[in-house]
Amino acid sequence: MIRLMALDIPDEQGIVLARQRTRQVAELLGFDRQDQVRLATAVSAVARNAVQFAGGGRAEFTADDRTFTVIIRDGGPGIANVQAVLDGRATSGGAGTGLVGARRLMDTFAIESTPSGTVVRLGKELPRHVQPSGSGVIRIAAELARLAPESPLVEVEHQNRELLRALGELRERDAQMAELNRELEETNGAWWLCTRNSRSRPNRSAEPPNSRPGFSRT
Repeated sequence: MIRLMALDIPDEQGIVLARQRTRQVAELLGFDRQDQVRLATAVSAVARNAVQFAGGGRAEFTADDRTFTVIIRDGGPGIANVQAVLDGRATSGGAGTGLVGARRLMDTFAIESTPSGTVVRLGKELPRHVQPSGSGVIRIAAELARLAPESPLVEVEHQNRELLRALGELRERDAQMAELNRELEETNGAWWLCTRNSRSRPNRSAEPPNSRPGFSRT
């Protein structure tokens, strides 16, 4: 496993920077836009938890030939009942806030918490078409060192654009679902009419022969 970069997360600005760097690394590793957003959102949630309840933390970005992993450490008092947090049984707004959502967004998730600090590992499998070699990972690390961090305002604007794009996609999906439901209702309605008509039509094959028009018994 090769370390790509590391950064401190002392405050809100550090959270924004962690989100920005996660997105940049994910893009360089070949993740599509949706996975970039998932990774950035998960890292942002865990980083915010570190700032709010541990006074800050540190993020380390690593990769191997299969997985991109972000490790976030803090030196806080730890989470009293990690399993309760992950099960959703902990009080909302307490230590561990955001961990459940972050876990759902990741392929792998691990947490270790003691009275001396918490370590969270967030992993996402690399895209199938990406198989970075050692030199390729080193090149990505060099590219990250060259990229100057954008201002927090730029990252917030980027996040807002992603949210608006996601909202648009959800609205489009809702419109498609509404159209499918309409077609389904029309199909069901036609089927019901056909069924009712077939039941109300007299069954001439069941009539006695002498009741048929033009038939006379000799």
